[in-house]
Amino acid sequence: MNMPILTQFQNAEQSIVIDGAVIHRDQFGRYCLNDLHKASGGADKHAPFRFIRNDQTQALIGELNRSPNMVNASIDSGIPLPPVEVIRGGLNQGTYVVKQIVYAYAMWISANFHLKVINTFDSLVTQKPAELSRMDLIQLALQAEQENQVLRGQVAILEPKALGGYFTDEQI
Repeated sequence: MNMPILTQFQNAEQSIVIDGAVIHRDQFGRYCLNDLHKASGGADKHAPFRFIRNDQTQALIGELNRSPNMVNASIDSGIPLPPVEVIRGGLNQGTYVVKQIVYAYAMWISANFHLKVINTFDSLVTQKPAELSRMDLIQLALQAEQENQVLRGQVAILEPKALGGYFTDEQI
């Protein structure tokens, strides 16, 4: 069965790719510094924990925490989020950071890696949406109709249960 259209779109927005390495994001949109470390070559001297402990990085984190204009809040709740979060254990473990810290980390690694990160992020912002062929549009419409039919069937099954056995005016 095909993946729902909205799920395809959401999954596409979750990660970016730099030099073939997928950079995952957490549910709040922060980027995994461990993935960036792998993309940079994975040298021990560039390990995320070393970068986070750096005085200049700590000053940047402090500034981000104090700045009301910085976009480090959850899109859904508007509740301020820390610009850095370390997740230990589980499938999504790693150090997740906001975009400004991604740039700082890339600059800390090397000018070459910094430029790759800037170009990757810039291409995401400036790229035009992919143009869909007529066949692609037809396939998307068919897929949407199939999903719609499945949902209608589920509503038909659940609606009588939701009404608690009561009849609607049309059924009398």
